[in-house]
Amino acid sequence: MIAEIGHYALILAFALALLQSTVPLYGATTHNPTLMAIGHQSALGQLAFLVIGFACLIAVFVNSDFSVQLVAQHSHSAKPLTQCSAFVDALPAHVVGEIHLAGYDEVEVQARAMFIDDHGSRVR
Repeated sequence: MIAEIGHYALILAFALALLQSTVPLYGATTHNPTLMAIGHQSALGQLAFLVIGFACLIAVFVNSDFSVQLVAQHSHSAKPLTQCSAFVDALPAHVVGEIHLAGYDEVEVQARAMFIDDHGSRVR
């Protein structure tokens, strides 16, 4: 439902953009200050609907709503753990610039030992 609200907000922002681009121009040609003032008001409405649409997009990413195609294609939780492990393994040791001292827990994932930083265990 959040994605649909964002979609409708963007449609309304587009409608206000069309209104903003035509009515004040007509007001300028007919010397009507009321029609020209609509440009400012529609710009504020357009901003409000764009903010609503963007907030809805952030919400579907935070909630990992995979019914939205953009989220399904670009969400990090959709990527397999082996792909992330391969990326970390491919990093050259000389580019690592920090040694993090914190407790960790050793777990086995897909027949491979992994260290999970939990800040609750003692430093080993």
